[in-house]
Amino acid sequence: MAVCIAVIAKEMFRKLHNSYTDVMCNPFYNPGDRIQSRAFDNMVTSMMIQVC
Repeated sequence: MAVCIAVIAKEMFRKLHNSYTDVMCNPFYNPGDRIQSRAFDNMVTSMMIQVC
């Protein structure tokens, strides 16, 4: 059971990291600005819905 939870958590953090990296690599993003990406917001929201 604990291994399964660890695998799920690792996958979630990998998806979050990939989405965050996509936002940071956007040439129109200014470092320090608030993230205003619908794709990023939708991904995080869907992750939270799956957890709850």
